[in-house]
Amino acid sequence: MDLLQNLNEPQRQAVCHINGPLLVLAGPGSGKTKVITHRIAYLISQGIAGQSILAVTFTNKAADEMAERVKKLVGECGVWVSTFHSFCARTLYQYAQRLGYAPHFSIYDTDNQKHAMREIFLPYKNANIETEHWEIRDLIGKISLYKNQGLLPQDVEKIDDKHAKHHAAIYQRYQNLLKSNNAMDFDDLLLNTLELFTHYSDVLQLYQGKFRYILLDEFQDTNLPQYRIAQKLAQQHSNICATGDPDQSIYSWRGADISNILEFERDFPGTLVVKLEQNYRSTQQILKAASQVIVHNKLRKEKTLWTQNPQGQSLRILQASDVDSEAKLILQDIVLQHDHGVAWRDIAVLYRINSQSRALEMQLRQRQIPYHVVGGYEFYQRTEIKDMLAYLNILANPNDNINFMRIINVPARSIGSKTLGKMVAMGVEQKLPIMVMLQNPANIAALPKRVRYILIKFLDAFEEARKFDGKNLHRLATVLLLATGYSGHVKASDAKKDTDKEGNIQEMLHIIRQYEDEKQDHSLINFLQHIALYAEAQNKEKDGEEKDQMHLMTLHAAKGLEFPLVYILGVNDGILPHAYSQTPAEIEEERRLFFVGITRAQQLLTISFTKYSMQYDGHLNPSYPSPFLAELPVPTYQWLSYCGAKRPDLNAPKPLVLTKTAKKQAAYPDEEEDI
Repeated sequence: MDLLQNLNEPQRQAVCHINGPLLVLAGPGSGKTKVITHRIAYLISQGIAGQSILAVTFTNKAADEMAERVKKLVGECGVWVSTFHSFCARTLYQYAQRLGYAPHFSIYDTDNQKHAMREIFLPYKNANIETEHWEIRDLIGKISLYKNQGLLPQDVEKIDDKHAKHHAAIYQRYQNLLKSNNAMDFDDLLLNTLELFTHYSDVLQLYQGKFRYILLDEFQDTNLPQYRIAQKLAQQHSNICATGDPDQSIYSWRGADISNILEFERDFPGTLVVKLEQNYRSTQQILKAASQVIVHNKLRKEKTLWTQNPQGQSLRILQASDVDSEAKLILQDIVLQHDHGVAWRDIAVLYRINSQSRALEMQLRQRQIPYHVVGGYEFYQRTEIKDMLAYLNILANPNDNINFMRIINVPARSIGSKTLGKMVAMGVEQKLPIMVMLQNPANIAALPKRVRYILIKFLDAFEEARKFDGKNLHRLATVLLLATGYSGHVKASDAKKDTDKEGNIQEMLHIIRQYEDEKQDHSLINFLQHIALYAEAQNKEKDGEEKDQMHLMTLHAAKGLEFPLVYILGVNDGILPHAYSQTPAEIEEERRLFFVGITRAQQLLTISFTKYSMQYDGHLNPSYPSPFLAELPVPTYQWLSYCGAKRPDLNAPKPLVLTKTAKKQAAYPDEEEDI
């Protein structure tokens, strides 16, 4: 196969550059993934071993797609394709003991983090420290941001902020609790890998020797720990290829640092910069509008986007009276497009904040139109699934007190708070996790007589299941659920409440069976790592992306996707840009978010805003269009209301009249045309 066939000149230049640092500035729809996969294939064609190539991206779905494309190009070649977190988890499972962890550590999700934070938060409330405005979720988010900025508790303490010392103390207690449970959260995977590479030169040299070529996708989304990990890996050979687009950097709120890509050439001298400017996705009208908006940003690398696609239809800007009218008008147009042959799956509605979808969802349900909210309630967040995973995690990691406390009384085992408190106290006194402490018969004997048999039976269930670890993972899970009584608990719950928890458990067992078949791996700890890192991607598959249904999602969630028809709701000042975005850098990120939304559209883009918005007091107040709308070049759009070129005259509103067709009138004969 000619790997260079069907590549444009900049793509070919990026693919064929072998040695030395490379920065690929890839505009939206410019074939970025194609360049990365063909570059991997080209390196292998030049005699470079696949095992010496590391390709890292940000989502499980992107990593799976990249690996599949590489396989189609060169077959099984040993290239390590993964997300940052997956790479770090695999590294730490090899070397976590260097950092004081047992090999089989747990990876805590948000729910586990909340339980941990509640344990350490209580002493601060009892000490009358100002905590009335502190929320568990906010503290977890704050600590996550610190970690993504590479800040340790001692660094946080030095921050000039009245809460810094309290935050630092809570952060430190949180880390101590996680370590005592032999657990890490997702941010720890990055920080601990960085610590490993920083303080253990033999481990770093091993990985530097292993990976001579490093390819990093979506580089504009890297945070400081990720960037430093990449720097350290590339120190020996300098064969690092970073691919990304500063104009699509929209994740600063979770620690992404745009300066990583803007200053790449400074940190890697001799960098070859290749610009992918030809867009294969959108029409000329859409691309021109996006380019004219983003050019107002200063924090960027200049690119000139262009396309050979047709001119296409003009963008449409729709003004509605309020959010309910906006939803009604948008839905009228969506139904009209569907009546003209557009599949539901080809339509996406985007918005800045989740609450904006409410009015449209009500309309969709009333019309019985199929839709899917991306990022909705996840399979792995269901109570019965989290319970099942808690049981499996305790079997793999007996140090995990958080998951132990979750399931010790699920199903009910008549272990009261007093007895549970005594068990916790015994564990603290002996400096042992509760599950480990209970494995000593003398400790069981010290507990009330009525619970001794219950606890022995509980421990025996784990011992019975452990026999199958490494042999038959499906059998292990089945035995554990039966022996602990959880299977019977779920069946009783279904019978009583008319739910289908048992069906979800069976689905989870099916996932385990599928994992064993696909991975040929019967190790519990590897499966739990797989689930922790891949839950989101598998959830999206379960949600049925192939079904013919509309897609509703935030602008952040839309990044990396494309749809023939795109609607962006509520482009009002105070929403986009968000009212909380005040500094020039924050406004620029909001503009990048708008740019991302525009460039999701392939054929037709509709942008809407409202004249009035509902306030907390229940009154309608005047609402203004986003200032970003004034940055759109006039020739690229048409107003679907008589509201002027830049901003409507709110004192003299004119009726909005959508294009009339006989088909539309037949479909909605009672709808008012004028809002």
